[in-house]
Amino acid sequence: MKYIVTIALLLFSFTSNAGQWTSSQGKDVGIVNPGAFPGKSSFITLIDETFAGCSRNDGAALNESNPNYNEIYSLLLAAKMGEKKVRIYYEGCLLNLPVIKQAYIL
Repeated sequence: MKYIVTIALLLFSFTSNAGQWTSSQGKDVGIVNPGAFPGKSSFITLIDETFAGCSRNDGAALNESNPNYNEIYSLLLAAKMGEKKVRIYYEGCLLNLPVIKQAYIL
């Protein structure tokens, strides 16, 4: 019985508060605003994409505390300059904006 309870707790702890991906077709990067927040955090938008889960849905925050901040920022900037579509994974809120955790170019 202990094992069943332990497994159930582990499963629920990994699935609760899950983030989400933007459109599977990808979207063009709109605004890349470095330093929009205190520190090195940036404000990012995707054209024709709304982000769910926080009180603001017009963009997302790329937090400087993300260990891949430089890589994600560079990827989004390269996608904007190269007019490539991207997908963004976001989870949680920072200053009422969804927080970017991952991104990739399609």
